[in-house]
Amino acid sequence: MLALDTNLLIYAAAKSGRDPREAVSDDIVRRSFLVPTVVPLQVFGEFLNACRNKRLLSPAVAVARVEEWRALFRTPATAADQLAGAALLAERFQLQFWDALIATVSRAAGATLLLSEDMHDGLELGSLTVLNPFIAANAARIEAALV
Repeated sequence: MLALDTNLLIYAAAKSGRDPREAVSDDIVRRSFLVPTVVPLQVFGEFLNACRNKRLLSPAVAVARVEEWRALFRTPATAADQLAGAALLAERFQLQFWDALIATVSRAAGATLLLSEDMHDGLELGSLTVLNPFIAANAARIEAALV
């Protein structure tokens, strides 16, 4: 099962045509609808915040996009006990706390691949592996997860 981090949703929504990560992200997000995919609630919150701060989408359009995605992706609840686990994970692997929480929630939901540009590429967190979708060496593994 896949998990998506915020940056993929931001690039997929941008559509400026100036950044090749936009097309890669759009393809991954669209194809992720067809396979079991987790998007933690934290990711949607970060997406809404980024849209506001970067003026990427109007608030109404950003909220509508999140509602569409919530209907298509599994959005597991974040449990209170996951906060402590995320804090320990952040310390152990030198991650930002919110990234560690996304990884913790994704792993608990059964995801085995977390696609993220922000975390350490190839990082193995038990049954969850973080892959940067913009590194060519990861393309075959991501492709296999999308079919």
